[in-house]
Amino acid sequence: MLYEVFSRQELSSLVLCPFYFETDLVGFVGVDEPKDMSLALSVMQIASSHMAGLLQRSFYVEKGASADSVTNLCSVTAFRHHVVYELAEIKANPGLKLDLVHFDISNFKFFNKEHGLKAGDELLKRLAQVIIQEVGSPWLVRSVADHFYALIPNSKVDQAIRNVHDAIIEDEAFGASIRAGIYPLSASDQQVSFAMDRARIAANNAVGNYRNYYCRYEEKMEADLTLANYLLSHIDEAVDKGWIKVYYQPIVDTFSSKISTYEALARWIDPKYGFLNPGEFIEVLERGHLIHKLDLHILDLVCQDLEEAMQKGETYPMVSVNLSRYDL
Repeated sequence: MLYEVFSRQELSSLVLCPFYFETDLVGFVGVDEPKDMSLALSVMQIASSHMAGLLQRSFYVEKGASADSVTNLCSVTAFRHHVVYELAEIKANPGLKLDLVHFDISNFKFFNKEHGLKAGDELLKRLAQVIIQEVGSPWLVRSVADHFYALIPNSKVDQAIRNVHDAIIEDEAFGASIRAGIYPLSASDQQVSFAMDRARIAANNAVGNYRNYYCRYEEKMEADLTLANYLLSHIDEAVDKGWIKVYYQPIVDTFSSKISTYEALARWIDPKYGFLNPGEFIEVLERGHLIHKLDLHILDLVCQDLEEAMQKGETYPMVSVNLSRYDL
């Protein structure tokens, strides 16, 4: 690089002094073709020291002004800037493997409801403390509520997450557990927000129990999230426009080998996604606490069919309708 500068500008001499942010080399200040080399070197040393001081002061002023009031972690802006820096490092050093990890607390809203907001804040502080202890990096941020993001070397990420999980779950003062999602940063990443979203998507795919509490991002997860968001935002339209239909599954008596009853099953035939199996939408609606809209619609359709059969004088069978525990 310096050779290109000399070649392009035909310089005969150049004084450069590096300046650092903490332990990282950030840049240089310099002067070309100084008349007094000793004086130029002294001035550049002062200038580089001043630049480093301004940079650190700017960072810590921002951190102090915008730091999380609960955990005292760095601001989201400062964290994003550091991720941008790390992405540049990954592009320059393809062998560098760094993961962006999303942590959250399983059922945190219910914890707050049961134990109170003050206890919830103490749990957030405890989780921040544990992550820093286990990860060994100051680059941790709480974006909102119980959502944390950390940068962890790929070689350490699995053990670090296990250690954080075990420390929280074994803390009898809270009786809580965590989930985590891993997104490997790559040179092709352009937006920090996309990387953070993908780590969060991975965490959402973790069950959050003692065995399955963390997950790695896969491209399929984004497609699943897109479908889930679509289903949640279109359930009312699907009911109103008849996209959700009832199908009757016959139940055969094992002794008589005759149909004894029918089970009412939901089928979603969508104009955009086509035929959707119950496994594609029932769990999504349960997680979104909208399953009652589906169940009541199926119950209504069954009642309509039975009423029609009664009016025609037809024999109508017994029909079972599935209800979710979330309907209660």
